[in-house]
Amino acid sequence: MAISCDNLEAVEVLLQKGVDPNYIDSRLMNEGPLLHQLSIFTGKTAEDAKKALQITKLMLDHGADPNQIIPGEGKTVYQYAQLKASLAYDPSSDYDYRYDGVFLELLEARIHGTLNLIDMEDLLSSFDD
Repeated sequence: MAISCDNLEAVEVLLQKGVDPNYIDSRLMNEGPLLHQLSIFTGKTAEDAKKALQITKLMLDHGADPNQIIPGEGKTVYQYAQLKASLAYDPSSDYDYRYDGVFLELLEARIHGTLNLIDMEDLLSSFDD
């Protein structure tokens, strides 16, 4: 719920209290928190993108696994992120496609063990128009 509401502070408190960032709730269509974060983002404003990416980074810092296999799908969150980032840009859409690329960059940094080298301020500044 905290993720769905883009509530960074609530997500942080839950993770500090030991909530598993890889928990998959079958009531949420077998989506773990990372896949849910990728799929719910609507990309309407730069501020929405920044907050969503901060939540993603926080979950990754607390052990969210980009290589987690989604039950019944046989694909990982990382594979879904790659697919979403590769979709064709639609100039008539108000969706902010930069989000997908930065989301994918965060997952790749986690996979390669370089998440601590990510400068979030620099990444998020790309949304400042």
